[in-house]
Amino acid sequence: GTAPIPAAPTEREKQILASSSGFQYLISFTGDHFEPATTTIHRGETVRFTNNSSAPLWLTADARQGATYPSSGGCGVSALDSCGAIQPQEFWEFTFSESGTWGLINTFESDTTGTVVVEVADE
Repeated sequence: GTAPIPAAPTEREKQILASSSGFQYLISFTGDHFEPATTTIHRGETVRFTNNSSAPLWLTADARQGATYPSSGGCGVSALDSCGAIQPQEFWEFTFSESGTWGLINTFESDTTGTVVVEVADE
């Protein structure tokens, strides 16, 4: 058998890829959970959040899990906000510049949460 030919990237995907500066970690949204549920990274590293479900994902900081990731004039109360739906098979990247334990939530399904632990890198 032959392997299927992947679809060409959409215009939106091309824009997202053009703005990407690379990532160190990958978190997948499967529809009912984030995989892995908890990811530990170093401050200054980038996470790519990929929507591997069949429904849109709106990723934001989850204030219910403790401290909310600080705002930097973004679209919401936290800079950790995709500022809109990440469609199925699309991704969004975020560079964590603040140390701490940060909760994630899919605003479309408030019981779907995850955690990113940001540590200071050893000098």
